[in-house]
Amino acid sequence: MKRFKSIFVIIIIAGSFNVFAQNTATADSISQLKNFMVLDTNNILEPIDTSTITHEPLSITTAQGESNLNDTLNRDYECLYNSCSEILNNCKEQIQELNEKLVSLQTVINSLWSTDSSSIYAINIDNIDNLPVNIIFQNKSYSVYIVNPHKNEINLYNEKDKGGYYDFISINQRLESQGKVLLFAMNAGMYQQNREPEGLFINDGEELQKINLKKKIPSQSNFYNLRPNGVFAIDKINTPYIVRSEDFPELEKRSNISFATQSGPMLIINGEINTHFTKGSSNLNIRNGVGINKSGKVVFVISNEPVNFYEFSELFKDGLKCNNALYLDGVISRMYLPELNKTSLQNSNHLGPIITVEK
Repeated sequence: MKRFKSIFVIIIIAGSFNVFAQNTATADSISQLKNFMVLDTNNILEPIDTSTITHEPLSITTAQGESNLNDTLNRDYECLYNSCSEILNNCKEQIQELNEKLVSLQTVINSLWSTDSSSIYAINIDNIDNLPVNIIFQNKSYSVYIVNPHKNEINLYNEKDKGGYYDFISINQRLESQGKVLLFAMNAGMYQQNREPEGLFINDGEELQKINLKKKIPSQSNFYNLRPNGVFAIDKINTPYIVRSEDFPELEKRSNISFATQSGPMLIINGEINTHFTKGSSNLNIRNGVGINKSGKVVFVISNEPVNFYEFSELFKDGLKCNNALYLDGVISRMYLPELNKTSLQNSNHLGPIITVEK
């Protein structure tokens, strides 16, 4: 019976591969592929050599005088052997087909790690409502979260807001008490020593801090020195905006703004990099920012290593295809995003504005 067991083990394994293929490699929806975008591609299965799947005739011997039993066993074996052979041949074909699809899938995934500036567009992501992905752009590592604001709940928090929320832990506790889940959190704008926003802050339609349009330079902050600064806002119908601060009053007149935070400097302005930035600058820091891509998705980014303003802006412009992007913070930049193994709620004390995605 050991030979039969080997055949059945092969059939079970092959069947498992077939399910795997249906759920991933053969999926038409790009959303089925997004889980692979953060995988080490070295862990993808190597192609299977189907020539190693073999079967041999079963040798049956019986005591002398039991020829009837011997004939019966051989007929039963022959019938089962033929049935298993047919199943096994089908499995071989399915495994071979899966091998080809795995190779194709691995090619797609590898393209996402390419240093080519268009690597994030190696596949069509327009239909994805929620995409966390680690990417390498010009040899620097970034964590990116692309969110459809019409399908995901985006919120802002600050100590100036009701309840006084200035860290990820307190926000998470509030959401848990409401039966909600914190999917993502990131600090979202310049703030003063008392943690109040440096400029505009609107929460749920209520203006808690007026827009800051000061022309003088009261400090050495990037908010003032690398103009223009800007505003990230979402209106009542969940349309996102990133505009220069001086353009926000006009936007506010024609749009019913629900949430807004002011920060700076602007990284990308109408498709162009802020002219105050210097290519090759030695001013390196961990940085985070937000952009809006050509599909109208909100793109949150944090660098996983120190970068300068120019290369951070190039990522938004060339890698993520954002027409406008806003710098949110540096040095103390924080991101909570479990899907990319950023699971710590600690070390986020004393932040100013915080932006979240929750459900």
